[in-house]
Amino acid sequence: MPYLMTTVSDVDAVSPASHPGCHAVRSCRFHHVTHEPVPSVLDPHRLLYVLWTWDEHSKPARFEPLVQYFEHLGRRCKPERQRRTARMVGLLSDFVRAHARSSSPEPVWAAFPEALVGGTEHLTGPLRDLLWPPASPRSARARLGLLNGFLEWLGDRAGSRTSLAPWIDPLLAARQAAHRAKHATLPFRAVSWGAHARGRAAAWGHKPVVHDRDAVAFDEARLEDLLFFGFRRRGARAEDGELGLDLRDVLITILLHAGGLRSCEPFHLFVDDVGVDPNDPESAEVRLYHPEEGWAPAHAQAPRRRRDAVRREEYLREWHGLVPRTDGPSGQRAGWKHLRLDRPAESYAVVRWFPTEWGRVFLRLFGLYLNQQRPESVGHPYLFVCDHGAQSGRPYTLQSYRQAHAVAVRRLGLNVAKALGTTPHAHRHAYGRRLAAAKLPKGTVQIAMHHRSPLSQEVYTQPTLQQVAEGMEEHSKRLRGRRGSVSALLSHGGEA
Repeated sequence: MPYLMTTVSDVDAVSPASHPGCHAVRSCRFHHVTHEPVPSVLDPHRLLYVLWTWDEHSKPARFEPLVQYFEHLGRRCKPERQRRTARMVGLLSDFVRAHARSSSPEPVWAAFPEALVGGTEHLTGPLRDLLWPPASPRSARARLGLLNGFLEWLGDRAGSRTSLAPWIDPLLAARQAAHRAKHATLPFRAVSWGAHARGRAAAWGHKPVVHDRDAVAFDEARLEDLLFFGFRRRGARAEDGELGLDLRDVLITILLHAGGLRSCEPFHLFVDDVGVDPNDPESAEVRLYHPEEGWAPAHAQAPRRRRDAVRREEYLREWHGLVPRTDGPSGQRAGWKHLRLDRPAESYAVVRWFPTEWGRVFLRLFGLYLNQQRPESVGHPYLFVCDHGAQSGRPYTLQSYRQAHAVAVRRLGLNVAKALGTTPHAHRHAYGRRLAAAKLPKGTVQIAMHHRSPLSQEVYTQPTLQQVAEGMEEHSKRLRGRRGSVSALLSHGGEA
């Protein structure tokens, strides 16, 4: 099953290989990003994101320094990071060319982050032709951080090269000169570009993330409607033991709402990751393994007869010819956030049901799902699979679940929006608020939500704006009958 190793060549809208003159579509666009085979001695099937650049008089050429940078990072550089980095280097290529033709007095290293955050539609000349929309400071900070990592690596290699690219040599030289002038006593890599950017260019600086949004949770009163009406199969009839439900989507939603998982995490589960709780034979114990470092299933451990355990990355590669979903192409990829592990040696965390009755519901529906809806032979170990059409038997995707969840929400007469708490991640918010309402200790909440930092739970457990208003009104009523209250002052007209 080599579907996780297929080439994705349509990363950008226009391919230079098929349209050599594609720069005519947009006069300031001279780059393209593809996902294509770049074989190595150790991995002849390796896929990397590749940046192609050109100018008005040349054909597209692969930008080799970026390929070498990805090879230098190795497995630390995940496909999504490769794609975003390649895209940022391509934008930088376009900007340097446009800046050279403009009359801007600002140096490139200061003008680029300013244009990224503020957009270019308000500028004049060639820079305006870039047609960049404004970006939020938070988004720009993350994207510039990726670019800065590449340029730092490039600076380390600067002394041993002759020429990298006509558009990047002047930028690298200007950046090094600025560092030497302002930070003469510090090594080149010690300072971020953020020290030089002005105004909105302060997005280069790295600041701790502050959660200032109201984390809206899915309405608890509508959960059963969502599970048993929203996810009902079209034309299904409850007969012969069939519930008439899409059990796959129901199980995923239970994992999010009653187990507190992030929306991407269920898509890494193997069938063998679900077992019986040793403390309750009627409840399920679900183990969430690290998609690469987690231990492979037991049947893959015994034949090897070696001291070190077989990890999932090796198991997927050798037994199934696959790569972990963190490394798969965009269609099959599932993200992973470094969560707190209950068993670091085996690299897994346990799903903690709350209320605990949901563990029994999950185990019963899990058995029905395996017997009635999951194909018997699919050629891979993943629990959730597509069960119809051309994709039948392949691992189920996060995008497909989001679409199914949206359809189920609309069946209830609700609108789909993050601000309304009707998206998949809102179930995790509901889980966190349920833990907070039960007044469980913060340490318990941290473990249940698999947070590595105790501060991470605050966005999920802090009171909602409505709860703040109701609480303040309730306490205001208690104060109204007391002497010296605001109402007493008002009754006297505010006289001193």
